Amino acid sequence: MNYLRSKAHRERYIASVQDSAPSPREKSKKGFYFAKLYYEAKEYDLAKKYISTYINVQERDPKSHRFWGLLYKAEENTVKAVECYKRSVE
Repeated sequence: MNYLRSKAHRERYIASVQDSAPSPREKSKKGFYFAKLYYEAKEYDLAKKYISTYINVQERDPKSHRFWGLLYKAEENTVKAVECYKRSVE
């Protein structure tokens, strides 16, 4: 998805996907994918925003907690990263 490399393209894409979601819950479920887009762009604060909305709907999904651990690791917050990794295997 090379066309999503610029921040403006990512934001337009996310807005269009969210606009087409039939419910707020469905919008939140897309958060994991959006978080990955922002993680790849090294925009960790935005990635955390979207993974947080996803976790609010899918709190027992281990991949979301593992991903949140990756975000903390990228920010060199080892303590928080380990907490997230542990939660992903509970």
